[in-house]
Amino acid sequence: FLKWPNDIMINDRKIAGILAEGTFLGDQLERFILGVGLNINNTNFFQSGNDIAVSLLELTGKIIQIEPFLSKICNRFEQRYGQWETASPALVRDINSHYPGLGKWNRVEVNRTVREESFKFLGLDHDGYPLFLDEKASIKKVTHQHIRFRPIE
Repeated sequence: FLKWPNDIMINDRKIAGILAEGTFLGDQLERFILGVGLNINNTNFFQSGNDIAVSLLELTGKIIQIEPFLSKICNRFEQRYGQWETASPALVRDINSHYPGLGKWNRVEVNRTVREESFKFLGLDHDGYPLFLDEKASIKKVTHQHIRFRPIE
């Protein structure tokens, strides 16, 4: 599931976190910083709150060679950045195709409050915000800072 906007979860365990920050000069983006934390070969974690961490080592049982793995990640970022610069619709379609809740009814939690109704996840819009169809057939764009959603079993 997705904990919007920065946690990447596998089976309710946090494998990575992404933080982004931009500075603007007027309405123009001056600089943008992206930080990515990925649990690769970790086995001991400081656990806080409900976030239980996991690493690639724990998931695969294999030690990952850091430099080749980092090289692949950087190359992929460069490729995706090129798609983003050209506003490629293929980028949004491809990202959306990886969400397990896409096209399914989901339970949505916003700012630590679970919504009573169900929402069908329609994917991310071109700005990166999740779109949902509510039970009354209205489309909702969710822009809150803390969002979690998962398909209803």
